[in-house]
Amino acid sequence: MTRRALTVFLSLTCIALAACNTGTPSYWGRDAVTVSSQGMTFLVRQNGLMAEAVRTNTMFPPPTLATVSAAAMVAIENATGCMSIETRGDPSVVEARLKCGSVTAPKFPRGPTTIFCDAGEVTVDPVGAVDFHLRCG
Repeated sequence: MTRRALTVFLSLTCIALAACNTGTPSYWGRDAVTVSSQGMTFLVRQNGLMAEAVRTNTMFPPPTLATVSAAAMVAIENATGCMSIETRGDPSVVEARLKCGSVTAPKFPRGPTTIFCDAGEVTVDPVGAVDFHLRCG
């Protein structure tokens, strides 16, 4: 690798890594508080009656969403002083609705429902038409 290529590679790597703790778009520009909870470390940001917790530590085996959500709720409550009343997200980023005093965040909007299906027998006729049956549960 040439010196110029190495310089470009290292520069891009630094930029990519710097973006790892910026939070999701709704929380850009919000100050983060580092909080540890149940063996996990989070960067917690608040935006009004909503907050997010970005898990910054690695774990093996990877924790379940339920485990991370429980730890994130505690971290968010410690960072914001408000009660976490509902969460959504994945094992890396958890977003919470907050109740601060008597004021509660509106409910999360309902998103599309995911349905998992298995394709049964698949047949292709001579003209290329495909026929199959789905089993969904």
